Amino acid sequence: MKTQGLSVRWFGVVSCLSLLIYSPLAKALDNAAFSSIKPVLYYNPVTGKSTPFFPVSWYTFGPASNNEVLDAIAACGANTVSFADLGEKSSTWHFSATQNALNHAHQIGLKIIVGFHPDVLRNVDYDDPSTWTTLQNWVEGLKDYPAVLGWLLGDELSSGGLPAQVVVDCARVVKSLDPNRQVWQCHATGVSDNTIAQYMPYTDVYSLDFYQYFDSTPAFGGANGLITTNYSSGVRCADNGWAGNVNIVQALGPDQNTDLTLFRFPSLGEYRLNVFAAIASAGARGTVSWIHCIENWYSDPNLFYNFRDQTVATVNAEQRKIAHAMETGWNVGLVNLPTGTIGNHKRLSNILLYDDWKGKYYFIVTNNGSSSQNITATMSNLPTDLRNLKVNYFNSSAGLTLTDLGSGSYRLNDTIAGYGVHLYEFKDYDYGCYNGKLDGGQGWRLTGANGYWHSSWSQDSGTGSLILWDDGWCQESAKWSQSMGVKKNTAYTLTWDAAPGGTAGGYFKYSIVDKNGTIIQSQSQVQVNNGQYQWVPYSATFNSGESEMVTVNFISQSYDCVAIDNIELGAQEICNPTIDTAEGWKCIGETAVYLSTMSKDADGSGCLKLWDATWGTGSGKWSQPVGVMPNTNYTIRWFSAPGGTGGGYFKYSITDPNGGTIQSGGPYNVDVPQYQWKEYIFTFNSGNNHLVYVNFISEGYDWIAFDNVLLVPHALVNGTIHTPFRWIPTGTAVVGTGSKDADGSTCIYLYDTTWGTGSGKWSQWVGVSRNTQYSLSWYAMPGGTGGGYYKYSITDKNGNIIKISNPLFVNGQYQWTAVSDTFNSGNNDLIRVNFISHSSDWVAFDNIDLTGLWLMAGDANGDGRVDVGDLGILAANYGRTWGVAWAQGDFNGDGKVDVGDLGILAANYGSGVNHAVNFEADYARIFDTTARQEEPDDEVKDILCSGFGLPLLAGLLMGWLLLVSMKLKV
Repeated sequence: MKTQGLSVRWFGVVSCLSLLIYSPLAKALDNAAFSSIKPVLYYNPVTGKSTPFFPVSWYTFGPASNNEVLDAIAACGANTVSFADLGEKSSTWHFSATQNALNHAHQIGLKIIVGFHPDVLRNVDYDDPSTWTTLQNWVEGLKDYPAVLGWLLGDELSSGGLPAQVVVDCARVVKSLDPNRQVWQCHATGVSDNTIAQYMPYTDVYSLDFYQYFDSTPAFGGANGLITTNYSSGVRCADNGWAGNVNIVQALGPDQNTDLTLFRFPSLGEYRLNVFAAIASAGARGTVSWIHCIENWYSDPNLFYNFRDQTVATVNAEQRKIAHAMETGWNVGLVNLPTGTIGNHKRLSNILLYDDWKGKYYFIVTNNGSSSQNITATMSNLPTDLRNLKVNYFNSSAGLTLTDLGSGSYRLNDTIAGYGVHLYEFKDYDYGCYNGKLDGGQGWRLTGANGYWHSSWSQDSGTGSLILWDDGWCQESAKWSQSMGVKKNTAYTLTWDAAPGGTAGGYFKYSIVDKNGTIIQSQSQVQVNNGQYQWVPYSATFNSGESEMVTVNFISQSYDCVAIDNIELGAQEICNPTIDTAEGWKCIGETAVYLSTMSKDADGSGCLKLWDATWGTGSGKWSQPVGVMPNTNYTIRWFSAPGGTGGGYFKYSITDPNGGTIQSGGPYNVDVPQYQWKEYIFTFNSGNNHLVYVNFISEGYDWIAFDNVLLVPHALVNGTIHTPFRWIPTGTAVVGTGSKDADGSTCIYLYDTTWGTGSGKWSQWVGVSRNTQYSLSWYAMPGGTGGGYYKYSITDKNGNIIKISNPLFVNGQYQWTAVSDTFNSGNNDLIRVNFISHSSDWVAFDNIDLTGLWLMAGDANGDGRVDVGDLGILAANYGRTWGVAWAQGDFNGDGKVDVGDLGILAANYGSGVNHAVNFEADYARIFDTTARQEEPDDEVKDILCSGFGLPLLAGLLMGWLLLVSMKLKV
């Protein structure tokens, strides 16, 4: 079978059956009884537990003859395959082939339903164990394989393949040999309810074959029969208490000289309706695609492959998206969708699902008639509060918006075409943490009975807190959770406060899990032992990886209760700095809005806008939490523009998690022409904080806009490239798969599309101290046998070059070479470190480090000595008041070279020199040979040339020089 290059995903099942959410109030499905249809269960022989499972399956006769076939099945989105008619007497290879298939299926995340040929079943008598031998060998030989999902008895046996009593006896035998797994049967249409009921005792899972698209069937010509059959099948399954109601849909088409001659493949729309109508109307808990034979069947295989890859794979992907919700969040809430009927079923069928891993709802609506219909659906009694009202269609950016009706009710309005299927998704989360101050319990989910929102116990006096306690030590009988939107591959800081309710303290656990329930970070038995009711701050850092949503959990672990408050999540950089939307920014007050029509770079993004309702009251504020490294200098930069012709005023502040001010400024007048942008840049120290808030605050009637907000630590971050966090790619810049230290991290690499054009660049913003010498070091590795070329540069905040290298050559394929260089930051608070491609052969980079150097006061040329060379540099620049830095003699960083810098050099003259020096003589020689216009001012000449000379200079400067150490650390 042809294999397509599609990725295979493993959908692990971690939820237990007790978490199934049934909603007797739900007006979803076409019959209230359908809500009682039980799910398919997967038994894990390793854990000994059974959990709900949503099969997206292929159905075929016989086992796969090779692993390539199973790979192809997984590649098109299936998570299960049914092998029917195993054990036919003439097919002695079936058992070993099935064993091999089970091994490989487990490796690639597939489940297998093991189905028996009538040859295995026909002589079985439950009361005569001697007749069990063949069936027993199959069950006992395979039941310990983790990939086994269940046991299938024949194929449509109720149509007369075997007597009912034989099938019932076989089911009893299988259940006695493997009581943990479900027994399956599939039935054909046209068989009476009474007959099917005679075959089903001791069988768990019921499924029905239905094929309605023949060569002569017009588009959707089989739809009415499909809907009617789905309904009667659902009634049959619900009335008898069977599980599954698994829908076996047509996935076969025409072929010559076989019994497929009269069929045609359904279109994408027909196939999607086949699948989702059964789920939305009749409570189907799984789907099987009937392909007749998995390999070597079609005389023109490409007919089938095209259908498989363009139609089945598309719908399978949609089913896999809802898989976890089908297993643990099936048929939730109360849905009111007014609709007429067609026969005994609804014109518009629907079901609402909730995925607690992804924090998403899936609302499926199918139109069972040929004419378009209006959808006016009201949803309430949802398992969680909704923070985000945006609604998207599956696999589409087009969307709608829910209307918030209040009291936890929401309305969706749309139109659906005849025989259409609408697959809506909406999230219960938005970016970041919601209601972290716990002003009410909104946004937080409680699992278990041992918890509640406390209205008066809080860290910040006035809101509340989350309370939880355990039934027994580390029993984890209560959990508070919230799903939070995050950016991929980004470092985050989570902060919170906790307090014990008991005199001996208390314990809790926290965890951060991704959309699949996989733990990103967790710590158990966290002790709160700071005195009863006393609050203790906590923090955790993690990287989001490939997740766009994480769930934060606080879990009970002691009898004594623990309170949680002041919860906040912040990226370790400004989220959405170019203000493409308002995401990441918290709007406080009615006079703060997002403005989509104006941006600093006129790039189609927007900006933040605020103004005062009453002058000077700060009625509007934009705020964002940001994770920081404690006791670290940070530079913040942004641009502001006035909306009025006379400018406008604002304030800014950096505050800690409790609202304490770290730094603030303003009111500032944005004194530039209307709609023109002005830069602001400040430096602050984070203090003993792991998280800060960046705040922009209104201060006048005229509105002010904010854009291009950048917050950068005075340190190069993520130099070992564990993820691409903080590294900015441009052009042909790629994240690698290896690392210099083979420590599980990665690297970054780049290459030129055309030699020497610099088409690829990796860069990082770094905050720096002005006029300071820095060392930049890194490792480079070429990917080509002939080595590779690259350049590096240091640029300022406006892109001007501070330093740039010539093309650098690195040799030795896959060999790492250490490289380093130094530069001076000049009059800059903010720089950008850049690695730039220069050859078609790629070059990788890792272990990048930026270090401030210890500089000797007065050592302008950085040679470790303060001598006549440095004096000459200072003399040549004496009197300059612009464009100067340490390297020009500006030792005190005031932007000019004058008497203060001369005093620093004089006080340190001779440092690092191993021979006698005479400052007065060297001064006279250097300044006498310097152009007259570069002479020091008369005051300095008089001091130096008087009898007191240097002692007097030193005395005059002593008060200031006490603040200058012999060496300055930067």
